[in-house]
Amino acid sequence: MIALGSPLILAVVGARVISALCNFALNRIVLHDGGPRPQTHRSLGRYAVLAVAILATNTALLETLTWAGLPLVVAKVLVELVLIPVSFVAQRRWVFAKGHQDAGTRLSAERSGRGAGERASDCESVGRTALPAA
Repeated sequence: MIALGSPLILAVVGARVISALCNFALNRIVLHDGGPRPQTHRSLGRYAVLAVAILATNTALLETLTWAGLPLVVAKVLVELVLIPVSFVAQRRWVFAKGHQDAGTRLSAERSGRGAGERASDCESVGRTALPAA
């Protein structure tokens, strides 16, 4: 896009929007570790906050590094080498973290005598001898 005369900010924003849509769908599956999954609207909201933060940081760093005289390609590689691991950790620990359930799910689980992450089959064993205390 820059080669076509678009401003740097437009190229970065366009790339991030396309990337975010694909990455959210893929990372929701890949980063799921088998625990309870947060609701889609909650993780999507968190993902949007993270994407905006990464976008702002990406743009600021690129503008700063190119202003300081670094070639754009070199600046982009350096910025991505920093932001990719930051984004991964934030997604794993915050956006798609297994412990982030809504209050309704926790309340329903507590009423049934199970923890928020447990299903009925997790609490019952064969012969129903391992049911949690009421």
